[in-house]
Amino acid sequence: MHSSASDFRPDFGVYNSSGKLLAGNESFEGYAELAKQLDIKRSALYVETRKNEILLGCSLLVKIKMGREERAVFIANYAPEEIISRATSSPVSISTPTYAASAASDTSADTSSSVSTTASDTAWIKRFYGEAKTRLENLETLKYQVLGLWEAGDLEEIHATDINAVGIPEKSLAYPAGKLLSGQRVSVRTAGLSDGISFMGSLISKLGPLHSTGLSFALSLYPSPSDVSVSPGEPDPDFHLGSGEIRPDPGQASYAVRFYGLLYGSFTRLAGNPEFRKLLQNNAGNRDKVSGRILESLLENSPSETIDAFASAGAMDSFFGLYRKNPKALKAIVDALFTTHLTSRLIIIHDKGLAADLIMELGEAQPENKWLEAFLIELYRGLDDRDTKIRIHRHFLENKVLYETFIAELMLLLEKLSREKPKDPSLLRMCAGTSFYGNRRGKEAFEAGVKKGLKDLSHSRTTGFLKYAINVLDTPAEGGRILLEALVPEKAAGTTGGLTGGEYGPAGSDFASRLNKTEVRKLDMWLGRDYLKEIKRKKSRKMKKIIIYACSLSLILISGFLILSYMAPGPVLPAITFSENNSTGMLPFTIQLEYPNGNGNESGMNESGVNGSGMNESGAAGGFGNDTIVNDTDGNATNVSNATEINVTNISNETEVNATNVSNATEINVTNVSNATEVNATNVSNATDTNEINVSNVTGTNVTNVSNTTDTNETDTNVT
Repeated sequence: MHSSASDFRPDFGVYNSSGKLLAGNESFEGYAELAKQLDIKRSALYVETRKNEILLGCSLLVKIKMGREERAVFIANYAPEEIISRATSSPVSISTPTYAASAASDTSADTSSSVSTTASDTAWIKRFYGEAKTRLENLETLKYQVLGLWEAGDLEEIHATDINAVGIPEKSLAYPAGKLLSGQRVSVRTAGLSDGISFMGSLISKLGPLHSTGLSFALSLYPSPSDVSVSPGEPDPDFHLGSGEIRPDPGQASYAVRFYGLLYGSFTRLAGNPEFRKLLQNNAGNRDKVSGRILESLLENSPSETIDAFASAGAMDSFFGLYRKNPKALKAIVDALFTTHLTSRLIIIHDKGLAADLIMELGEAQPENKWLEAFLIELYRGLDDRDTKIRIHRHFLENKVLYETFIAELMLLLEKLSREKPKDPSLLRMCAGTSFYGNRRGKEAFEAGVKKGLKDLSHSRTTGFLKYAINVLDTPAEGGRILLEALVPEKAAGTTGGLTGGEYGPAGSDFASRLNKTEVRKLDMWLGRDYLKEIKRKKSRKMKKIIIYACSLSLILISGFLILSYMAPGPVLPAITFSENNSTGMLPFTIQLEYPNGNGNESGMNESGVNGSGMNESGAAGGFGNDTIVNDTDGNATNVSNATEINVTNISNETEVNATNVSNATEINVTNVSNATEVNATNVSNATDTNEINVSNVTGTNVTNVSNTTDTNETDTNVT
């Protein structure tokens, strides 16, 4: 239980250097670890602010009476009103001079104006040391004598010295305070204990309204991991403290120092705002929430000056980095960039991880802001890591953030991923699973982005992407159907009002033929189309065209032969008759050859081999002008036993040669001879028919009868 402000008797604990509780409240056993750390760091003053209390601690050099020197730790718990000064004065306006690379320019600052250290700022520290000295020197078990903090006698010097007279100018105090308000850790190298105590008292008092956010301050001989570490041994300090003056380290960027001053000034104006105090009360321990509101206030009051401090130095990535996890604050920055026309400056984000975080955080802030979209897409196009881009698109799809330009970039990325190995379809499936229930503008942006991203793809790459999408998707949602429809060529048949006949274009007519039946069937089912039916119709139409072309070619060839047969002397070709074909053949008609025989019938020779393979020859004997035709059906036979060879020689200017039914013949040789002088005819005994050769204009004919012979006797006939 806390004491009243008048008696200043807090709950406390006294510890030895190993963290053992020697005296005080039993509940303080929980601070044993903190006590050990204060002893290790030689903490002259430790302050930890909480919602309803402030914890103070220090490590002291003590001596056991009539014994050795050692160290002891004192920790006490106070109510905030017992520590924090409640100044009623109006906020002080903070000037923010620009620091040069050298710290020498800072020494010329007006240190006489607005000195912030007051008696109330440091009085509570002196009272705390008095309480610690009293508790340690009045232990029942041990008789301690308090010698000092870092060394013997320094505690008496603090009580004897008016540390308020040293003074800390508020304008120099603004820089470390502003850095702390931005959510960053502050390190200060102090020249002495008195300067450190004066600084701690002033800073804690000025940041009094923030005690509920959970800040920690440490003035130690060795650097501490607290939010504000003040130590003579700080290896890489942000600020230097000496003679009541705070100077930025030469390594601190001038734009950062300027920004810290502006941020502290915004805080002093905001501290008296009832809404801000309510925010603090409702967000105890939430430092990011409070810092975001302070930043918003800064941008509300002086946006141009704040952004220009970073933009002029090409350090916008540092500015964004301060608030990379605060979407509302980031949006305020981007809005200020556009409303103050500072986008004309070159904004460079060197940290690619920061750029990705900005895209994701800002993307959710205001998806329909075209200015913001343009800013984010420039950041996106500056990224070269594929996995980072995939992470951004996943974040947007999961949170229904649908920018047209980002959807277009997503289409290009998905098409590229479809050609890589090994393939990862997870992003495509996430995209295809997008729904737009109650989000009409989101759907419009998605549709426009899909078309924009795919419009410049070649036909082959579009078809390849389509095949890949069909095969990896299960049942696509609305987003997937929009994507598939965009991949189907605009002139494709099978859609409502699709093109037919000669209206097919290369892109429209051929795309489905590149898919297999399973892929086309899926496409029909998902999109409600008739692509498969159209493919079959097209194939049927193509086959009919092939048949027509074949028939036309056949007619052309046959007509050419007929024309040649009538124009040139030579054998007479048969007449051709066309009739309807009722069969299932390829041609819609049949071709019938009709020979111009005088009797309307054909007579032939039928010969069968003797002791050999059979041979059938059919000859057409009729009134052909100047010629006789013998049609062989099996070739020419050589000498066969019991066979008779018949040689028929065609003679020009003959009137008629009729050869009928020769039995047991195996070979008929036909030779066309112009102006022949020899006709050989052989009669074969046991033949059922008589072979006759009528020769006109022949002066002599010799016919020799042969009975059962295998040779053929020939008689020369001279023709005059």
